[in-house]
Amino acid sequence: MDPKTKAKVFNIVGEEIETDIDSLDPDKDLREQSCIDTMGIVRCASKIEQQFDVDLPVSIVETRTLNELLDVVYKVIEERKMKKDFEL
Repeated sequence: MDPKTKAKVFNIVGEEIETDIDSLDPDKDLREQSCIDTMGIVRCASKIEQQFDVDLPVSIVETRTLNELLDVVYKVIEERKMKKDFEL
């Protein structure tokens, strides 16, 4: 896992919830730890898509923890890299 990607994703979420991301447990339900709701997750997803030039799946709104969100982002980024490598 790329620490730069993790930092960018966590920063996006931190800005959305207006909370110091370091104060949150990345393995606990984000909705229980902060004021984020489904629309907040959608806004984060949109910013992540713009930041990394990827299309996240609609199922991203079902992620509960920061680490689950990060896993989805990593998976999509890796799939994009593999697709680009295949096309070359």
